[in-house]
Amino acid sequence: KVEYWLSSLHSKAKDAPVLFVATHLDFKECTHQMQEKVRHRLLRLKQIHECSTNSDVIFFSCKSLGGLEELKHQIFSVAVRLPFVSQSVPRAYFLLEEHVVMARRFCESPIIGRAEWEKIVLLTGIPSAQVAEVTGLLHELGTIIHFGGIKGLRDLIVLHPEFLVKA
Repeated sequence: KVEYWLSSLHSKAKDAPVLFVATHLDFKECTHQMQEKVRHRLLRLKQIHECSTNSDVIFFSCKSLGGLEELKHQIFSVAVRLPFVSQSVPRAYFLLEEHVVMARRFCESPIIGRAEWEKIVLLTGIPSAQVAEVTGLLHELGTIIHFGGIKGLRDLIVLHPEFLVKA
């Protein structure tokens, strides 16, 4: 399953940082020997799939929260290196994101056309000159999916990305 997930991720977002989090630290079977075996396998997969992060495998317990500090540290260290983290984001962009999340509940279709998308964007007070920028940002954040560079799909906006996974 991990190999399939990494292949899918690599094909869609080649430079996306990857953190490996093993979530069964509190299981009896999760001995030091087993952790080393898992670490070795996952780091080998990371190398094969050219993952763009330098982090180790993080072992975490969902029950006792053991490993939480290490997980927080790794997430922070990866996040601060992302290109858009240091950019200030207009408040209207957050308003649009909230609108999209709410619209998922009421839209008949999880996919809308460019004209309808532009209407939604303009209704939140974002100028038409920023439609492409906010669309790209919400795509990067995973709020929507927009295949801007693919002819035949560039005029479609997927408001509910989970729809594509289930389709």
